[in-house]
Amino acid sequence: QALTYPAAVALAKETMGTDKAIMDELKQLPYHISWHFGFTGSARGELDAAKDLFNHTSADVNWPPLHFLIGCTSDRVSLHAAALAKAKGAIQIAPYAFTSRLSHRENFPFVFRTSPTSRDYAEGIVAMMRYFGWTDLGVIADLKPRGQALAESLEIACQTAGIS
Repeated sequence: QALTYPAAVALAKETMGTDKAIMDELKQLPYHISWHFGFTGSARGELDAAKDLFNHTSADVNWPPLHFLIGCTSDRVSLHAAALAKAKGAIQIAPYAFTSRLSHRENFPFVFRTSPTSRDYAEGIVAMMRYFGWTDLGVIADLKPRGQALAESLEIACQTAGIS
């Protein structure tokens, strides 16, 4: 049975570091985990939540400095959070980031993505086109950064492959 995101977080908080943990690697941890959340419903609020999580005072013993941040949902906020993570020496796990810009290790050394980039999607589509001998491609892209990134990546991948 699939868990909703809040249920998965609750299960992780409850079981990590105990014999009830889902993965054996998470049963006996040599450290204590402090969970801090920044919930929001907008990109602006998401950026503010990331800043708050990173910039919380370290004088509070109940709120130690972050070692890593999981998020954000928008590419724009993920880029800002990645810059904060670099400045703080913290890791950012970016499960929703689509932009290829986060792949530049010199700019974002502590970012780990868990989803493919727009470039990865584009290269996969071009490989499929070549395999099946397809030559015509239609792209519907909205004006949001994610849609534009995919359209631009597809154009570059097609040009590189000699598909016009």
